[in-house]
Amino acid sequence: MITDLIGGGRRQARTADICVIGAGTAGLALVRELLSSGYRVVVLESGGTTVEEETQQLYACTVAGLPHRGYLHGRFRTLGGTSTRWGGQLLPLAALDIDHREWIGAGAWPVTYADLQDYYQRVEQLFGVDEDPYESGARNRWPTHGTDFDANQFTARYAKWPPFARRNLARLVGKDCADSHSVEVVLHANVTELSLSDDGTRVVLVKARTLEGAAIEVKAKHFVVATGTLETIRLLLASRGVVPGGIGNHSGHLGKNFQDHLSIRAAELFPRSIRNFEHRFAPFFIDGTMRTARLELSANMQRDRKLLSCFGQVLFETPDDSGFAELREGLRRFQARRNPWPSVNGWTNILRDIPNMCRLGAVRYLKQRVAYPDNARFHLQVDVEQCPNSESTVSLGHDRDALGMPMLTLNWQIKSLEKRTMQEYVQLFRHEWERLDLGHARWNQKLFEEGDRWLEDVVDVYHQTGGTPMSEHPSDGVADAQLRVHGVANLFLASCSVFPSAGSANPTFTLLALTVRLADHLRALLAADAGPLPMNASSEDCECPITA
Repeated sequence: MITDLIGGGRRQARTADICVIGAGTAGLALVRELLSSGYRVVVLESGGTTVEEETQQLYACTVAGLPHRGYLHGRFRTLGGTSTRWGGQLLPLAALDIDHREWIGAGAWPVTYADLQDYYQRVEQLFGVDEDPYESGARNRWPTHGTDFDANQFTARYAKWPPFARRNLARLVGKDCADSHSVEVVLHANVTELSLSDDGTRVVLVKARTLEGAAIEVKAKHFVVATGTLETIRLLLASRGVVPGGIGNHSGHLGKNFQDHLSIRAAELFPRSIRNFEHRFAPFFIDGTMRTARLELSANMQRDRKLLSCFGQVLFETPDDSGFAELREGLRRFQARRNPWPSVNGWTNILRDIPNMCRLGAVRYLKQRVAYPDNARFHLQVDVEQCPNSESTVSLGHDRDALGMPMLTLNWQIKSLEKRTMQEYVQLFRHEWERLDLGHARWNQKLFEEGDRWLEDVVDVYHQTGGTPMSEHPSDGVADAQLRVHGVANLFLASCSVFPSAGSANPTFTLLALTVRLADHLRALLAADAGPLPMNASSEDCECPITA
């Protein structure tokens, strides 16, 4: 069921087999895996069923380093979390991403590439995307077979995009949660503390409260923090009742090596032939799944030139008042479970753009491609992972939020290798662009100037990772290969904060693969234990009003 702490009793309690903190992308994916297990699961969600400004302000923090927009605008405290807004791009990490890369100071992940493969496939099944691989030309069913760029320099991979109706985990899992007798999602339950046993080896309970002061405590056999990178770090740092430096800070890695992908508009592109350009770069569909091309620096180029993972995408834009832009915005509103229908002005824009919209529709259904609109403008967007950097940190500040929680100080820092990697990528891309005679281009010269003026055009892309890294040995990180905090027997982290390095791909797909893997591990732990709690174990404490 789905209940709401607002309007319930002032002090409440629950008992569960598993307590999940956060009903966002990872939290709901974990719950979905556990729904049919019979185990008692209590999920504590900070927000409600829609985004609320007062709750969003709990994300506020002090930015002490480089400007970072994603700390506030890329996160959402609501049922479904960032899945209510994310683009949905699915692409696995490359094998090199999780290997030992001594030239950038990145150690190997404590999980292997083979460990992740089955779980990537299970996430694909969750989102209903096609089963073809991510490389070009699978079974000759693709309408494109590569970009013709030098394969020694670039690796072309094709991301998968779920339909808008399946991107929001609240839409995928919400009804099952509402109908379940073993799972309870408690809304407006802001977790403020993880309470450890006196010896610090187990979490005993978690405490949560509303902004108005109603409180709830949950005791469980196992606890999973699924609150996103920054909030995972904050909750561990703030839980100082037994361990003064925060839970998981035994080796000093907690809050260190915070990362994001850096992104820059590297060039404006003027293709010689729009139709030829479409064949190389435009999105296409396989079994209803949209695919988009990404050109990554090859593994050999990274090794030989000692570079970071880096990729580029050819993107297009249309005017805000175009029919295409109105259609895309309507689909995004649908994903967020808001009214998708256009306004009067929106309908006017669509009707005015009918010839273009008809051509786009015909190409979509007859050729299984996305045609570029006639008024499209093109650019090359280049993204690079960050070099591991212990000076890029997340720490507790002196100010407190409306719940009394210490607010974060985000000191986002980068090294010089990020710029050099971007420079070499753009130079290689430019050579191939000119060799293939694809058209003209206006290149971003700031990237090749001395100094830091290039940073004026650099943005983060809401891919927050690091701060509680996985490691084989406790001295090297915060969590182990099963996402369990070193030294704490029943505390797990389903968060991108466990990534030792960011890699070449959007992190959510890999996070979900790790989360599904964690669900298997939790089921095995509970099966080896005494079995699930009786279904009425906490019913006498349930005072929250049922909302769904």
